[in-house]
Amino acid sequence: MPNHVRCCYERPGNPDKDHVVTMIMPGHPLAGETAILGCYKQPELKELNVGDIIIAKDNFRLSKNNVDYLGDAVAPFLQPTSKSYVELQQELKTSEVTVLPASRELSDDPGLTREYTIEISNLEHKKFFEKYAAECKRGNLEAGRKLIGFAIDQLSAAKQFDLPEGF
Repeated sequence: MPNHVRCCYERPGNPDKDHVVTMIMPGHPLAGETAILGCYKQPELKELNVGDIIIAKDNFRLSKNNVDYLGDAVAPFLQPTSKSYVELQQELKTSEVTVLPASRELSDDPGLTREYTIEISNLEHKKFFEKYAAECKRGNLEAGRKLIGFAIDQLSAAKQFDLPEGF
């Protein structure tokens, strides 16, 4: 899995926080180091057995105490210990999803509604989108609108791009 790191579960973190304590497994430059992984909305990760595998994003950063590393667990459908785990076989050919505009009564400003066609070529993204759309009342339409809105909010908050002031 690209940009994913296998970690070995050691113990739950602070009971009031959504995180677990793990050890980064061999195959990564930080192998053997302690990693505290955020597991937001994945309480089942706090109840694993010592030695169980947790898949983390390869976004480790040194904590303020300069001893442990901080990181994030991947989504539940990518966790081998999760009920919603989807085993990734191989890259499928590109699928196309059309995201249509929201209905006028749901749209904040109908004058700004647009229609987009998005190609999903990454198998992980495709599987996630299909599972998420199945949970949404309006299927692909609602899932696409929510995911794009979420992505825009996250990128704006992260200030990852050189956007003009006010974005």
